[in-house]
Amino acid sequence: MMPLILLFLISLPVLELYVLIKVGSHIGALNTIMLLVVSAVVGSAIARFEGYRVMIRMQEELAKGNSPNSEVLDGVLILTAGILLIVPGFITDIFGLILLFPWTRSLVKMLIKWQIKRYTAQGRFVDLSYPRRQNDDDEVIDV
Repeated sequence: MMPLILLFLISLPVLELYVLIKVGSHIGALNTIMLLVVSAVVGSAIARFEGYRVMIRMQEELAKGNSPNSEVLDGVLILTAGILLIVPGFITDIFGLILLFPWTRSLVKMLIKWQIKRYTAQGRFVDLSYPRRQNDDDEVIDV
């Protein structure tokens, strides 16, 4: 899995550069730069608006006494979308827009939830808690 991620991280900037050169050769360098700036500004504004909507839904769920799991995942995806939209490049902008709009974000959420269920069924999961010492369960303290 790590070599695949490393390959992706190396190839993405190369692909972004290739697309930028191709687009720049067709519409001009200044127009390409302006398009990147506009996509970053508009994308950031939409991400801010969507983030605010998710925060309100999260507060509503907490007020009802429910766990806002879906809203937290929405928030993470919106934050990721904002980062992708700020990074210069058209490929990252496309992925950012996919994560930004509610109807496409719900498809990504379904895919993530399906993957988590699949990993859980296989017994594979990521434990993000602090590492435990070997004898934590054996320690007994009498008071």
